[in-house]
Amino acid sequence: MSPSVSRPPMLELRQVTRVYERTAERLVAVKHADLIIDQGDIVALVGPSGSGKSTLLNLAGFLDTPSSGSRWLEGKEIGTGPLALEAIRRDRVGFVFQNFNLMSVLSALENVELGIFNLHDKKRRREKARAMLDAVGLAARERHRPGQLSGGEQQRVALARALVKEPAVVIADEPTANLDTANALAVAELILSINRTQRTAFLIASHDERLCAHLPRRIEMLDGVLQPEPGVNRELVHIRVA
Repeated sequence: MSPSVSRPPMLELRQVTRVYERTAERLVAVKHADLIIDQGDIVALVGPSGSGKSTLLNLAGFLDTPSSGSRWLEGKEIGTGPLALEAIRRDRVGFVFQNFNLMSVLSALENVELGIFNLHDKKRRREKARAMLDAVGLAARERHRPGQLSGGEQQRVALARALVKEPAVVIADEPTANLDTANALAVAELILSINRTQRTAFLIASHDERLCAHLPRRIEMLDGVLQPEPGVNRELVHIRVA
């Protein structure tokens, strides 16, 4: 019987530091961050405003370049070449933002299609986008523009757009902050459901305890430093929406 082969982490940061040099000061936004996210992990990144969470998300999502340290995706070290980083953001990382970042002139279906705009087969692109909208419960709203959707529905469209490319990891910045409690819990349950069924990894920065309380890993960030991680509860919790 052949020995099992260890799978590399889906995403890994090794001693990543980000320094901003300004005329009058030197700001160290992230200091020597070590982070491992495996396939199927779902991580809450918490901490006060100004603690470096958004900078860490930008580094983990390859939107920003570290001043030092290394980043690894699916077992490969990622350099700083702009074309390689663009390809990773396009194909392997999904993004979900607090303000949804949907195109107001496009329908829900067209917004999801933007997640796979590089797929030149228009019929296949539409099929994949339609299937993902159905997966987030919005098949009946595919022709509606963002202004015709509720906040919770807009966030579902944003989540579908992030997931349609079948990313290695989804980076989410305050995905429930602008939602009322019912919609926030519905989006949280959707994220957990997708994580369970598709084994999609998530790194979520949030102040929202309605979401964070149900996530199995929780890492705190203070003054640019990731704090020692408490014990990991791998049993995902189902959220019951009243």
